[in-house]
Amino acid sequence: MRKDSSLRDDRQNYRDDLRTFTEAQSPTASHSFAEIYDNLPAIAAMLDERGIILGLSRECSTRFGDVSRFLGRSLVSLAHNDDRDELRNALKAAVGRRNHIEHCEFRIWRGRRDPVPVRMSLRAASTGEGPTMLLGVASDVSDRLMLEEQLLERTTELSDMASQLLAAQDQERRRIAADMHDTIGHQLAVAKFQMDGLRHLELDGQALATVDSAIEQLQQAIDAVRSLTFSLNSTSLHDQGLDAAIEDFGQTLSQNQAFDFSLSSRPRNRRLSQPARITLYRIVRELLINALKHASASHIRVSIGADDNDMHFAVVDDGVGLNQTTLKCSSGTGLRSVEQQLSALDGCIKFENRDSGGTMVRFSVPYSSVGSEV
Repeated sequence: MRKDSSLRDDRQNYRDDLRTFTEAQSPTASHSFAEIYDNLPAIAAMLDERGIILGLSRECSTRFGDVSRFLGRSLVSLAHNDDRDELRNALKAAVGRRNHIEHCEFRIWRGRRDPVPVRMSLRAASTGEGPTMLLGVASDVSDRLMLEEQLLERTTELSDMASQLLAAQDQERRRIAADMHDTIGHQLAVAKFQMDGLRHLELDGQALATVDSAIEQLQQAIDAVRSLTFSLNSTSLHDQGLDAAIEDFGQTLSQNQAFDFSLSSRPRNRRLSQPARITLYRIVRELLINALKHASASHIRVSIGADDNDMHFAVVDDGVGLNQTTLKCSSGTGLRSVEQQLSALDGCIKFENRDSGGTMVRFSVPYSSVGSEV
């Protein structure tokens, strides 16, 4: 009985505080103020500066039933345990920063029922020597959180599908490359060998010139098949990893196109998933080809680094640099593909001119998006 009586006395004191506050605003407006507050079509609470609940809007009764049991309790006590510190900080900030609206999100604890996630706006109000009150208006964000969760699930599904598609494409590329090497490559090699045999026969000058021409064309075809096989499938990427594949491609490209290539790579303590290695290799390969086409560079350097959260790449050349015309000409299917692949990895890319001449293309991808392992 004493406990119930004490609780009634406390609630009466809270009502007196509320009445003192509303009357202090304007004696003639106190009734309308309370009425407007009570009829707010939202979850609204009036608190003292300690965060004790003095009043709740009718909408609270609609959402949570009898709310008289909440009067006189701390708002923090109604929050989920994991959210209480954030709510305490918001209440302190609202009291300490008058005329400033403080926002926070927390879950209203409902026992065995699912908690209600809300976003609350808090503002302190005081009247000179009168008591300091906190006005809080909250909105249910359950639908928003549900949509965010569904969006995250769909994004994860799309990412998984993209990885599966990339793996299937890579497998098909490897199959085609193997078929080309084992069939067309071998057939051309045999044909060249047979044509070489004709040179040992007694042929007149015209016939020998025809044989030499045929041998030269066969060699060109063999080189083309070898190059196409290499572009379809980098054996070093699967056997030795990303750095070796980039080094292999860069050196092969530099020998054919007469420019200097170098790779600098810092040690990393994380491993990349196979789909991520394929994607990153294709991005660097496209940037190298793009630099070769448009930069007129004599030297191209690729650097690979990392920090705790991201991998960082740079493709640097000593060519003519970037201008709007060059960038427009370069923004074809290749660079669009680079941007799309980076977007799928939550990566970003930046093009910039170097003070010493040439272009630097930098891009980064978070480890969280490339299936890394420590």
